[in-house]
Amino acid sequence: AERSSTAPTAFAEAWNFGPDLADCKPVAWVVDRIARAWGTDLGWTRDQRPLEREAQLLLLDAAKARARLDWRPRLTLDRAIEWTVEWYQAHRDDRDVGALARAQIARYEALGHG
Repeated sequence: AERSSTAPTAFAEAWNFGPDLADCKPVAWVVDRIARAWGTDLGWTRDQRPLEREAQLLLLDAAKARARLDWRPRLTLDRAIEWTVEWYQAHRDDRDVGALARAQIARYEALGHG
């Protein structure tokens, strides 16, 4: 957004932003981490029924954003999951999610670039 405001024609195009390859994990890994971050006996069971065939690997290619914008993700997948669970638990508990979102944005900005 910053670059497109200063040079709109140079950056007004499609962009992908996604995790580093080291943070590309299977769905089961992500679900396990969510259950752990939730902090209770939250569990899940894999559906054993035959399912339609799906792609084995789906990735966002953020190479263009890294090369042209010098963009890098600031959050690891683990931290992103923790912050997401934190927000959903606050919402469940009727806490001020607006205040939490602002606090999370401040934490994010404090991480600096890349």
